[in-house]
Amino acid sequence: MARSQPDLAPGRKRGVSTRLIIGGITALVLLLVGGPWVYVTYLNDDQPENLSLASTPTEGTSARPTTGPASAAGGSLEGSWTIGPESVVGYRVKETLLGQDTEGVGRTNNVTGELTVEGNAVTAAKFAADMTTVESDKSQRDRQFRGRIMDTETYPAATFVSTAPIDIPADASTGKEFTSKGTGDLTLRGKTKSLTFDVVGKKSGAGFDVTAQIPVVFADFGIPDPSAGPARVGKEGTLEVLLKLVQKA
Repeated sequence: MARSQPDLAPGRKRGVSTRLIIGGITALVLLLVGGPWVYVTYLNDDQPENLSLASTPTEGTSARPTTGPASAAGGSLEGSWTIGPESVVGYRVKETLLGQDTEGVGRTNNVTGELTVEGNAVTAAKFAADMTTVESDKSQRDRQFRGRIMDTETYPAATFVSTAPIDIPADASTGKEFTSKGTGDLTLRGKTKSLTFDVVGKKSGAGFDVTAQIPVVFADFGIPDPSAGPARVGKEGTLEVLLKLVQKA
């Protein structure tokens, strides 16, 4: 009779099983650690730069008028200004995905409002952003933002109303950037808080551009922790604002 092949020795069986287990654990670790790194480094869309006076208009928005009232073209900022269609409002938050740092950025061009300049100061300013139209590069993030985070169905707008003059240097009409302090009531998710922050402005041709990076502590506005799944977010984010103002006739 043919002799059957002997079974592997118990020690050898244990060695093979151990190697398989170690290999499986190693593969899992590489997936958990390397997967997010690959996503953040290669698959995640590049986020836009911080809004600034050098920012280009968002694709698809209307172009600013190339001419304006003589007072604006001549250098004076005095008068009433309206927020033009190239204006942008949005958020920026730091995210950590299983140990890998990335950012979430959402923006909208649906911004309305007006601003008044008297002498060397902005004496009144107010604007509103349609939060229902804020979009990022990820539909999953947008659903979270419009749903449990900002509840845009209940609170569709974010608003700001100035409560103190914003000083403008006497030489601002030369086209140089200037930095001043803005103070006002910011309303997010139905909660209002008074904030003071840096404002950067510059006369640009017939227009007047203003930008700000406003720190927002989520708890101050009753905003739930934006963290979801493996993506962790800190306790605050940034409200980014770029207003492209056109002087009223």
